[in-house]
Amino acid sequence: MRHLAGKLVGWPVGLRRSILLSFFGAVLIVALGQQPANTVRQIAPGVYFRQGDRDRRQPANTSWVIFRDYVVLIDANTPWGIREILPEVRKTTDKPIRYVFDTHYHWDHTWGNSVLADTGAVIVCSQDCAEELRTKGKREWERNPTAGEYSLAPYRMEQPAVAFGDFLALDDGQRRLELRKVGPAHGVAFTDLGGRRVRGGHAS
Repeated sequence: MRHLAGKLVGWPVGLRRSILLSFFGAVLIVALGQQPANTVRQIAPGVYFRQGDRDRRQPANTSWVIFRDYVVLIDANTPWGIREILPEVRKTTDKPIRYVFDTHYHWDHTWGNSVLADTGAVIVCSQDCAEELRTKGKREWERNPTAGEYSLAPYRMEQPAVAFGDFLALDDGQRRLELRKVGPAHGVAFTDLGGRRVRGGHAS
């Protein structure tokens, strides 16, 4: 068992009423259907989803979950993308982003890590994701142009501060977030006490 802030626990002892969100990377399929790029929607109480924008080189979707005292952001996006997303998060809550979960190592999900780490957020991902970020992710980073609109020169490649095996959970007594390694589909399962059930998926 590891303890961060709130209560970070291992395998859950019991589940009450729950919502389940499965993020398999870039495209979230919900009952609302496909949304225009950059659209932010509340998909459950305290759970928000922002549609990515391929035309502006920020194709990954980003979500956030509001806990009692803090926010968990799911997928760091790109540096230019996350700088647009942070004001959207602030419109929904004034609580700080304490944790950022990278669902997998791909550039559009992790290049914004350093921007968020500089705000005090803790970067979290699976051990497999962390290893791929150090190897495959590093090669992706080094191939990016060093000048122009999408230059990474002002930023750094930020590795996760916490890497878990098969399962990790955040629980503050009111809301529970479960992170699970589900294999090559690069996903996460989210369970929220006291809500309804929502499902999503990724098209790679």
